[in-house]
Amino acid sequence: MPNLFTPSRPSPSPIQRLLMATLVVVALFLLAAFYEVAQGQVRAAHQREAQARIQVQTAAETRTQRERLTAAFQQPIGVQSVAYTLSR
Repeated sequence: MPNLFTPSRPSPSPIQRLLMATLVVVALFLLAAFYEVAQGQVRAAHQREAQARIQVQTAAETRTQRERLTAAFQQPIGVQSVAYTLSR
């Protein structure tokens, strides 16, 4: 009957322990690198979203200004010059 208190295989040699520790450290560095890449992608997505919001807002402001100018130029000359002066 095998003895349950003695390991069935010998303990790892110092070289094997060093190799396992090195692999663990490399795995941790890879996890940290993947995390940083993911964070960078999230930041880039947030920046793209903010830029898109700014572009939508700018387009709306441009559209409003264009509509105001179009309306001002469609009025009779006397009213147009007054409206233009007041809008400045």
